[in-house]
Amino acid sequence: MADIYISYQNVLSKADELEELAGRLVSIKDNELDSLRSSLSLNWDGSSAEEMKKKLNQLNDKLNNSINELNYAAGVLKQQATDWYNREKAIQEAAR
Repeated sequence: MADIYISYQNVLSKADELEELAGRLVSIKDNELDSLRSSLSLNWDGSSAEEMKKKLNQLNDKLNNSINELNYAAGVLKQQATDWYNREKAIQEAAR
C-alpha cells in the first residue's frame, strides 16, 4: 500500500508544481506585462509603438494559453492519479 501512496503523492506534488508555475506566469503577466503596456503608452508614439502593442498583445495571448494548458495538465494529472489510486486500492481489497 505504501508504494501506491508514494506514487500518488508524487503525482499530486508534480501537479501542484504545475499549478504554482501557472500562478507565477499569471503574476508576471499581470504585473510585468501591464507595466510594459503602461510605459509604452506613456513614452512611445507612432507606428513602432503600435507594432510593439501588437506584440505585447500576442505575448499576453500566448501566456494565457500557457497558463490554461498548465492548469489543465495539472487537473488531468490529479484526476488520473486519483483514478489510478482508487483502482489499485480496489484491486488490493478484492485480493484479500
